[in-house]
Amino acid sequence: MLTEIPVPPGVVQAGTTYEQKNRWTDANLVRWVNGRLRPVGGWSKITSTPLTGTPTNLLAWKATTGSNELIWTAIGTNSKLYALGDGIYNDVTPTGLVAGNAASSIGLGFGAADFGEEDWGDARSGSGLRIGSNNWALDNWGTTLIACSYADGKVYEFDPTSLPISAATQITNAPIDNQSALVTDQRFLVCFGAGGNRRKVQWSDREDYTVWTPASTNLAGSIELQTAAEIQQAVKVAGQVLILTQTDAHRMEFLGAPLVYGIERIGENCGTLSQRAAIAAENRVFWMGRDGFYVYDGYVKPMPCDVHDFVFDNINYFQRDQITSGHNAAFNEVWWFFPSGATSAPDRYVAYNYLENYWTVGRMERTAWMDGGLWSYPVAATFDGHLYYQEYGWTASGADRKSDVWALTGPIQISQGDKVMAVNQLIIDEDAATSGAVGVSFQLRTNQNQTATTVGPFTAGSNGYTDCRFTARQVEIKVQAQRDERFDYGILRADLRAGGRR
Repeated sequence: MLTEIPVPPGVVQAGTTYEQKNRWTDANLVRWVNGRLRPVGGWSKITSTPLTGTPTNLLAWKATTGSNELIWTAIGTNSKLYALGDGIYNDVTPTGLVAGNAASSIGLGFGAADFGEEDWGDARSGSGLRIGSNNWALDNWGTTLIACSYADGKVYEFDPTSLPISAATQITNAPIDNQSALVTDQRFLVCFGAGGNRRKVQWSDREDYTVWTPASTNLAGSIELQTAAEIQQAVKVAGQVLILTQTDAHRMEFLGAPLVYGIERIGENCGTLSQRAAIAAENRVFWMGRDGFYVYDGYVKPMPCDVHDFVFDNINYFQRDQITSGHNAAFNEVWWFFPSGATSAPDRYVAYNYLENYWTVGRMERTAWMDGGLWSYPVAATFDGHLYYQEYGWTASGADRKSDVWALTGPIQISQGDKVMAVNQLIIDEDAATSGAVGVSFQLRTNQNQTATTVGPFTAGSNGYTDCRFTARQVEIKVQAQRDERFDYGILRADLRAGGRR
């Protein structure tokens, strides 16, 4: 008798192994589309030679340069600023830019550690001082790029409409030693952590980002947040600005003259884990906190997360500044890339489908992400300074990837797991260009604590039926790509018969 073995979309890693029965419990480079399992798209390298430094942020916009309307892309690395236009990577790094770290490090040398430690006159060999990695904030004022590097703190402008292309320059009168900057929908340039005060929000006059001193003739001003923590990130959403500190969330709204902006705290114990851990999508902001995920949709809410343990048991908190987020609108997903174990680069990801409400996980190194739009595909960066098209084909920049595309279930059992099941035939529900794109393996156990025996992979037969023969009290199913191509995997059916108790 054919029995359906349905497994709902999404990965669940909460609770014990037994509590994860009949669910996907681990995965890599897969997603679910309308309930069917499908590979995440491949990628293709864009850069022929690496950029200098590790890219931390990307931004694309259109501008007319000379007689040509070009798509420009700003690329901020820990030590450089590039403007890509007409296929040319222009180094527009401002003169005197203070470079930052690609990865967090321990402060060493003179001045590190506490007074009296080690011998006078010797550079310190260790300390509790953590020096974080660098990040760029990028935005547009019309066709002009606005850029602020955390390690440098100054706010710069780059105008691609002026020829010849030249380096970005510091904005006149703008505060220095800032955490980040952005341009509001009301056309104010705003600095966060302004002037070295990590709780201060300061904005220019409207339509003039060279005027910063408040006067009766302008709308420049500032507010200091009432918080114990420092500002980490600011994100534009639905005409507002969400300001996230290490511990709480604040909403910045335009009030008009004379107050101009008002800021109120709207969430406590919900801070962001890095300067890049928050992303706006569909009039909401999603972010990763120290021990959970949050969403702002007019209110700050914690997000139930089925893969909480996969993420927060594996994060390298020392390298938390490198956590980066991205929006993949074509698949209704927000992604976070984070460093795990002792790695110094983001090597794992967790993604949330906000339309179908499921989570998935995997292994992929990315340090920056820009959604498709002006570019035909999403663009991402790696620690070594290369850029890649994402969701491009089905290979890893031409290399074989099929062994890395898989999903694994928790225990699938008959009754209460007290009966042996015998499987003699399968119908593998796949949709691919040719049959056999999907392989299904079974890990056989008597109970969840027993070492598994693997049978398979089995692929779909030419007539739709796949012969097999095995018995077990409990199985875990692994679905894996057999070729580098798209497939859709639906509901497995098995000629499954329950035997007696053993």
